[in-house]
Amino acid sequence: MSMSLEEANQIRLKQGEFFGYPKCCVNSFINYMSGKGKRTQLQNQTCHPEGFIPCNKHAKRIHMGEININDIIKSRVCTIEFKCKNYKGDYFTEIKKNEEFRKWLK
Repeated sequence: MSMSLEEANQIRLKQGEFFGYPKCCVNSFINYMSGKGKRTQLQNQTCHPEGFIPCNKHAKRIHMGEININDIIKSRVCTIEFKCKNYKGDYFTEIKKNEEFRKWLK
């Protein structure tokens, strides 16, 4: 079953809310995924393997050392901690997050 771009973007908005990502970063991600925006090299350099990609404004601040990713992730609904340091991709954590998100979304 395929979904429209609009439906996919609504899910991305809800995922951003669930993970506590800033709206500007979520909107930047949605624009990129929709083909309406580009991702800068700085965004690529400051992204996190857990899935967070900052908007260009936040990428600049992260790069300059003014903030770190944990400083801008607020009001996180997801009960699984965002691991900014020492991240070691964990497949089972990703499954738990997905299950928790689906329950929350309903």
